[in-house]
Amino acid sequence: IAKMGYHFQIQSFTYPETVNVGKTVEMLLSIENVGVAPIYHELPLKIRFVGEETFEWETDVYVRKWMPGVCENKITVNVPKAMKKGEYKIQIALGGGEYPSAYFATDAREENGWYEVGETEIK
Repeated sequence: IAKMGYHFQIQSFTYPETVNVGKTVEMLLSIENVGVAPIYHELPLKIRFVGEETFEWETDVYVRKWMPGVCENKITVNVPKAMKKGEYKIQIALGGGEYPSAYFATDAREENGWYEVGETEIK
């Protein structure tokens, strides 16, 4: 089978089990591009916490640098002080909204283009 373009696989996602409101949280996303080229569109990598409320951030990860091979991406977000405490699912998406969506090579995709990558507790 001939491969064309990009083909992103989520290798791992590392995150803290608990996060305090008003603090900065760092996560590490490992992506493998098993395709033969990078993505040429400047799509944002988005992350959100979904629980009683939903909080969404557009990361500063530059996805056009995801060349064939493995790429480690540090994602940093500031958890708002107003965020309610409780359990939250962590989800990521590539594009979406005003941008076209790109998909990861996994069965974990929700209908809306988001991918669940973990769960954390907001304290």
